[in-house]
Amino acid sequence: MYKINIVSPENFLSFDLGCLYEVFSLPQVVDSGIELQASKDSELPLNLDQSSIVIFCGWDQKVNLSRIVINKIEEFLYQKGNIVVVGESVINILRQHINIDLFSAKKQILLLNSGLSVLEWAIEYVAEKKGLHIAQDMAERLSLCPNKVSLILKKNTSDLSKCSMRLKKVLVWAEANLTDIHSIDMLADRAFMSRRNFDRQFRAVYQQSPKEWLTQKRLSLAKTYLEDTELCIEEIAGVAGFANAINFRNNFRSCIGISPSTYRSNFAGVA
Repeated sequence: MYKINIVSPENFLSFDLGCLYEVFSLPQVVDSGIELQASKDSELPLNLDQSSIVIFCGWDQKVNLSRIVINKIEEFLYQKGNIVVVGESVINILRQHINIDLFSAKKQILLLNSGLSVLEWAIEYVAEKKGLHIAQDMAERLSLCPNKVSLILKKNTSDLSKCSMRLKKVLVWAEANLTDIHSIDMLADRAFMSRRNFDRQFRAVYQQSPKEWLTQKRLSLAKTYLEDTELCIEEIAGVAGFANAINFRNNFRSCIGISPSTYRSNFAGVA
């Protein structure tokens, strides 16, 4: 889970702040494991240490920082935390109290100019942490031009599009035919790729291995059967595409943390 903490002054509104909230609040971004937190500067000491990255947006020279807040920011940086600041004024405020050059050299502090660079950074961050497919879905939701997104991500438009579309077609087929997939090689063949290239391209786009993706889909289907049907564990293992009940139980416990039987007892019939 990546926790993004956006810190802004009370009652502050701007294009930059709107872009950040829009990107990090999208369902596909939230579902991918990126959690948005919003704080005002007065609340900063309460939750800064829970953040993966802190974004300071909307501050001006009139903002006064308490010693508690300064200490909290310094502690966060010394713990290898990362800070993004929007606008020169924020840097100037922090520079009065913190050795900005030290942490900038370690690439812990990133300065963004107001405007499009804020949106570009947000897209790059989502792509880096959660994969190109999440960034592309996000761009579609925001009605951004695919070519522009590709330029932002510094990828070749045609290669990225062809690769993503080829993988997407294979995965659509895979989800509808989980019981027919006997090896990852089958998926590579359907994508007209070598196994090595398929694994590499898959990881680049989806930030996980094909085997991990396949197991997740099978477990998701199995959970539906556990919740909504009276099929026995052996039958569910078969319809979800697992080799046998033992393999199903081992994967289920490893990924979900409990056995299939316990899961059924807890969630069967729950609307």
